[in-house]
Amino acid sequence: KKKRIKRKKKRKKKREKEKNFFFLYYRGGGGGGGGWLESIIYRSEMGDSDVWRIVVGRLRAEMREEIPYSMAHFMDFVCSDNDRLLYIIQFFIDIIADESDLPELNCYLRESGTCWEAKANSKSNRGGHNLCRRVPLEKQEVADRVFGVHDEFRDVWMHCYGLNPDYNKVVQECQNLLEKFIKDKYFPNDDKPQLGKFLGNIKVNPTKLQEALPEFIGYEPLVDLLANVPKYRGVHTAGSGKNSNRSNAEAILLTTMYFLDLHNISAAS
Repeated sequence: KKKRIKRKKKRKKKREKEKNFFFLYYRGGGGGGGGWLESIIYRSEMGDSDVWRIVVGRLRAEMREEIPYSMAHFMDFVCSDNDRLLYIIQFFIDIIADESDLPELNCYLRESGTCWEAKANSKSNRGGHNLCRRVPLEKQEVADRVFGVHDEFRDVWMHCYGLNPDYNKVVQECQNLLEKFIKDKYFPNDDKPQLGKFLGNIKVNPTKLQEALPEFIGYEPLVDLLANVPKYRGVHTAGSGKNSNRSNAEAILLTTMYFLDLHNISAAS
């Protein structure tokens, strides 16, 4: 019981720390000249009162809350709830924030103890950026290499680590990505790409995989890991199957990512 009370107090203290931190940095210290969020709003055309009313109207419709039009009241309202604040941050980095705005935001998010960070959109300097869960540096470095070659993998990543995850899509899109990649790489003449069939052929005759990844050993465990992808997809999306959860979706995502990265490294060497 004492341990339970201690954990409860610790969680409460962490929430209070985040709340105070967010208020300090995003409200500008209680009216001390703005803050990160206010600065990007006023820097854009949203500082115009007519435009601002349209923006708040859109937020009201999306969030189904009575959001105040007054900027001072708006900031107080936004910063009174962490989930609401994250939603608002996502809204504005998606439409007006520059890529150069993100390092400062990420500094605030890290220091507040949140699990979130803002990721830049590779196709645009302004807008289209996203909040996603922070991952270990080693994992992020591999992901960045894969993004550089397979830009569509960004969407899969966001479905897993974004503010609104969809774990079924993670599994489905990983299978689609693997099927296309393996077909193009190993079976270009096959008109009916099926991941299970491809993996069965590779397992029986691993020569092509060995030639593509000459410095890699342990082909069978790799193929066995990939074989889990269609299994999960079938279990979780067919008939009355249960939905995918974060654990198995993340396992499929990382397996796909490392398989693609092995080919990137081999091609570069």
